Amino acid sequence: MRTFERRRPPCRSAYFRVATRPRIAGFTLIELLIVILIIGIIVAFIMIAAQDGIRRAQDTATRGLIIKLEAALNDRIQSILTTTVEANGAHNAIAAIYPGNGITLPLVPANSYPYTIPYSQRSQVIAQFDRIKAEFPDVFLVQNDPHYPINYAATPYQSGATTSIPPQPYASYILPIGSAIPVESGGAWHDNATLDPLYNPNYNLLGTGIMGASYTVAAGINQQLGYGSQGYDGLDNNQDGLVDDLIEGTAGLSASQIAQIQTNLQNHTHNTARSEILYAILIYGQGPFGSQLQADDFTDKEVQDTDHDGLMEFVDAWGKPLLFFRWPIFHPSDYQLGWRPYSSTQAFSPGAVGNVMIGSLQPREQDPLDPNQQIVSPMWWSSQVNSGNTFSFSPDPAGVLSPNAYTFQSFFHLIVEPNLLTTVLSGSHTPPDSTLWDRGHIYPARRAFFTKFLILSGGSDTVPGVGQLATSYPVLNGNISDGSGQPMPITVPNLIYIENQAGAFDPSARSGPYMLPSSVTQTTTYLQNVFSGDDISNQPVTQLLGVNPLSVGAP
Repeated sequence: MRTFERRRPPCRSAYFRVATRPRIAGFTLIELLIVILIIGIIVAFIMIAAQDGIRRAQDTATRGLIIKLEAALNDRIQSILTTTVEANGAHNAIAAIYPGNGITLPLVPANSYPYTIPYSQRSQVIAQFDRIKAEFPDVFLVQNDPHYPINYAATPYQSGATTSIPPQPYASYILPIGSAIPVESGGAWHDNATLDPLYNPNYNLLGTGIMGASYTVAAGINQQLGYGSQGYDGLDNNQDGLVDDLIEGTAGLSASQIAQIQTNLQNHTHNTARSEILYAILIYGQGPFGSQLQADDFTDKEVQDTDHDGLMEFVDAWGKPLLFFRWPIFHPSDYQLGWRPYSSTQAFSPGAVGNVMIGSLQPREQDPLDPNQQIVSPMWWSSQVNSGNTFSFSPDPAGVLSPNAYTFQSFFHLIVEPNLLTTVLSGSHTPPDSTLWDRGHIYPARRAFFTKFLILSGGSDTVPGVGQLATSYPVLNGNISDGSGQPMPITVPNLIYIENQAGAFDPSARSGPYMLPSSVTQTTTYLQNVFSGDDISNQPVTQLLGVNPLSVGAP
């Protein structure tokens, strides 16, 4: 019997179920790319908004810190200005007029120093400058000195003097200036000088400070560096004629502690000095001018030691030390003219009858420490009148200032109009006299500066729009550098004549004794135009200050 295998017919229903199953929806490659692009754009906007928010938060935090520091500085300044400061023999000597070039004036007192017109007001002004500088040093440098390794931009007074107390060369650096140097009525410098209080009321006093800072301010630096208590107590503990020197500061310390002081000094970098001295003034300030601020008033984001030298710094939200300038005479802002010349733009159309230069209508700045303009008095200021001094004051390299006025500049700040100096020396008075500070032909380079202390952050680009020594600035415009490319060395004269002015140009580009660039062309780009747009400070700038500083009277 034959057995047949039964075949199962193909399952048509299953076949048809597969064939008729509906298609699952999906994205094509193009659609996916569009979605990714949209998501990327959204993320980009979110990132930009987040970064903008972070930037605003950093900006706000930095401004808040600067406002707090400004308030403390204002309180300290007001405290100093309400106290009486006495002028000494050195202040009197600088303030006096010594007639020359055939000019004769009645001598006061007769048969003594060639003092002429009364000088008491000018002596008081110079004494006030001396006090402010001592209580508000704004920078320092580390020097190779066995007693005082920190120099707060101190200029020696009569460095050729001979004296035994305190020992040379430190007598020339005691504050107030000239305090420890005896003066004889004949103008000579001797140890056995006549102790006439008119000329030298502070003879052999140790003074209130040395190397450009008061002992109370220097104490804040010394204490942080690791000095022992005898190095910042304001006393001459070992009776060697020197107060708070390194020898006293290391007395009783171990070898490792002394080594740490030396390591701190070696680690110091110049870009932190202005912030470190500000911290020392406001946190460690002692005496009647002390600050109300305490270290606990600040967070670890506001105060750091970025160069590991033991000295704390106020830092902005980008972690960069703030800059502090006591007399930033070249810094242009809403408060002060800075290096900008008085405008020469005519008020009416050129050639019209009655044209007047805008510069002739601008109010002239006045130094707040010199309301009666004693330090720009023509008879004292000019070398043409005041040239017969019997002291060894330095002569002005440009031949414009009297030796007394140039000595003032070597201690404090400029009192000349650098925008006009080159044309004055060449004999051509350009621009027209109506744009000069004193609107006259006789002393056109004379200039009083209004100045407000400056606390400055470089902002998000971390580069401030002011020139600093020992800095190699990058190429600013194509392949054109702003200066010579060689960083200016850190010296006391360079600090006083260049960096302390807070000018908006590379120090390497300076020229002449008053340190403005010798010329300006299209190949020169100023720091003010390039880096200052995001700067944050206590001096607001409501408009772009891209004004050529030598556009008037430039060679």
